[in-house]
Amino acid sequence: MTLAQRKILTEIYRRLNYFKKGDLADPLLLLELPSKAKPAVELGFIKPYSTEIKRVYNWYSLTEAGKEFFANYIEPISEYENHLMAQGRFCKF
Repeated sequence: MTLAQRKILTEIYRRLNYFKKGDLADPLLLLELPSKAKPAVELGFIKPYSTEIKRVYNWYSLTEAGKEFFANYIEPISEYENHLMAQGRFCKF
């Protein structure tokens, strides 16, 4: 797994568990630039919520493969862990 893939998966993990309380069905899971979201899109874990527009922030949702993958990673995240992940100082994957 590449570093870019690890970073985006960690961000999805952080948002899913800290902000979305483990709700795999939440349609607006990730707000990111297409170039940054691309590694997770290529893995088949996320898809654009609607029409993807280049060079602007877009919303992304989990695909069925993404839901299956992240179902194994539903767990509470502390405030401290959230801050470390948001700052890029801790990578889950």
